[in-house]
Amino acid sequence: MDCKRLQWQPLLLRQIDHRVGCVAPGPVETDFFLKGKTREEIAARAAGAPAGRLGRQEDIADAIELLVSRKAQWISGQTLRANGGMA
Repeated sequence: MDCKRLQWQPLLLRQIDHRVGCVAPGPVETDFFLKGKTREEIAARAAGAPAGRLGRQEDIADAIELLVSRKAQWISGQTLRANGGMA
């Protein structure tokens, strides 16, 4: 990449309203997460969450929907921890 192209990149990103964000989900009730775990292990993980349950796929989808919406136009370069309050 030449220097002239690099000088124009910030201007281009402003013109197309480009933002970057990341969603970091906690334990989500999916086949991938549940595989190989006993019912007791799953119940313990759910009980350990402030919400008292594992995340659902729609919980993560809602977080992503927020980040790509106009409501998040001032959020960029952040990681949204969609984990039900788990530290």
